[in-house]
Amino acid sequence: MELRSKSGEILNIVDFGINADFEIPWAGGTSVGGATVYLDRRIPRYTDLPDGRRRENWKYLARHESSEFARMALGHKYQPAHEGATEDERDLVIEDGFDWPAYQADMLEFVKELESFNTALPADFNDQAEKDTREWARYEKIESLKHNRRDNMLPVGKVIRMPCMRSGVVQYKDEKVLVTKNALDAMSSSAHGIPIIIEHPDSPITHENIDKLPVVGRVSGLQYNDLDECWYADFIVDDEAAVKLLEDGYGVSTAWYPDQYAGGGTYNNVVYDRELLSGKYEHLAIVARPRYEMAKNPIFVNSKGGQTQDTMSKINISNTRSGSMIGKFLKKIVSREEIKTNAGEEMFVEIDGQEIGLADAIEQIKSAKLMLNGTYEYDVDGVKVSVGDLIAAYKTLKKNADDDEEKAKKEKEDKEKADKEKKENDEKAEKEKADKEAADKEAADKKEAAKKNGVDEETEASLMQARFNAIEEAYQKGDMTVEDNSACLSLHERAEIGARLYGSKK
Repeated sequence: MELRSKSGEILNIVDFGINADFEIPWAGGTSVGGATVYLDRRIPRYTDLPDGRRRENWKYLARHESSEFARMALGHKYQPAHEGATEDERDLVIEDGFDWPAYQADMLEFVKELESFNTALPADFNDQAEKDTREWARYEKIESLKHNRRDNMLPVGKVIRMPCMRSGVVQYKDEKVLVTKNALDAMSSSAHGIPIIIEHPDSPITHENIDKLPVVGRVSGLQYNDLDECWYADFIVDDEAAVKLLEDGYGVSTAWYPDQYAGGGTYNNVVYDRELLSGKYEHLAIVARPRYEMAKNPIFVNSKGGQTQDTMSKINISNTRSGSMIGKFLKKIVSREEIKTNAGEEMFVEIDGQEIGLADAIEQIKSAKLMLNGTYEYDVDGVKVSVGDLIAAYKTLKKNADDDEEKAKKEKEDKEKADKEKKENDEKAEKEKADKEAADKEAADKKEAAKKNGVDEETEASLMQARFNAIEEAYQKGDMTVEDNSACLSLHERAEIGARLYGSKK
């Protein structure tokens, strides 16, 4: 199907089918390829109008979603694509003879009522809109619900925790690299979602070759354990053969790529060639010979059968905060007053007298979801609270704190600027005052000096007039030549000349 936009663009509408079996964010969406339009199952297909006609709501919603997909396929961002799709939806409603404001009011009411979505989503649901609008909390929630579908669940779904990284000097193929805890802290978030494969591949993993690799699972995150100073990978393996390898003694090895290095040096009397400053994880490999000797002995979190007392105790230790405090934490994070800021960089919440980093608690909750009930939702005093909602609450509180800090910073800068301007103005006024006082003093001094020489302004005027008269008379008689150099003489000298020629004032 071909549709032309108002600007003349040709929108190639993919032949689609409508699926209304799910609760869909914002009432509608499409599959990744656009071949399926997903409409919220709670929206009625038809609306019977007072004039006896029946309006097919799905028809117009499908036009909107398919048009929006086609526009985004042309490179438009979500917002302009959405606005153009709304125009196409309106044109079709009007073309069929229905009132657009009435239809729009009905749909907006539906959208308002259906804002919540908490059931499984199709595995191919397209969440590009959330990426474009940077609504990461909704994106995370959608992603989690996509992967909770029963018909898309992992066939094995072994939830595993294993040590995988430790700070220090590491021997790589051709060099020794210093990897510090600070660098690993900064890299940890990049491990979320990376693939798990058996043995390292010969080349980097790309979108083009990942389908050809034996991907057997995904990493949900990395957690640091203070007890043994190791980073633990939480991951799910969906391949029986891979699980058997781990049970038989295989370990894990992380693959990362550097963003920035520093030069070499010495660490604990060991010479190293370079220091890793920052990087990103690419994959986690199940290997026979891991680089870190401690990266073995998996903890099968969701399989009590076969767990040793030792591994169970490790689970209990590592989840003391994440498991037992989830309910308390969710009850606490209800107001800004519960949040403390540390220089605007990290936020903490106080639980039973203990300060816990908010970001750390969120990561602990993400991990604990698998250990508790395998979902992203928790019942807190009868209310369902999802990790996505918690992250959204955290981001809101963090934004408020950042806004307050930015406001305080601006007020401080404005005050400093005003104080500086006032100081400059005061200094300028002082200088002008000093300059005026100096000029007044100089004028007064000159006036006083003139008085001492017996010549004031009135005297000078009389002398000038007498001199002028004398010169005029001499020229008229023609018996004397007068050369007047008075312009080059001082006031005192001119007074003396006048006195010699015409006598003193007395």
